[in-house]
Amino acid sequence: MTAAIVLTPARAATEIRTAADRPPDLAPVSCPELLKLLRAPAPPPPARDSDHAVSWSAWQLHHQTAAQARHRRRHQRHEQVT
Repeated sequence: MTAAIVLTPARAATEIRTAADRPPDLAPVSCPELLKLLRAPAPPPPARDSDHAVSWSAWQLHHQTAAQARHRRRHQRHEQVT
């Protein structure tokens, strides 16, 4: 549904530019140009510096180690009960 809403004006723009009555100085809309126009309203992805990558990696490894320890403790308690 959203694609139809977005692509309908784009298709209309392409048909207008490729019509026989179009001005001679306008070329048909190319695929890369259409993608550029569709992506223009979207905000660019945030820039990530190396400090962010290192701190994210450290947090992820710490979280993974803590989760593994909790998993082992839970399974050890379960084995002791049975």
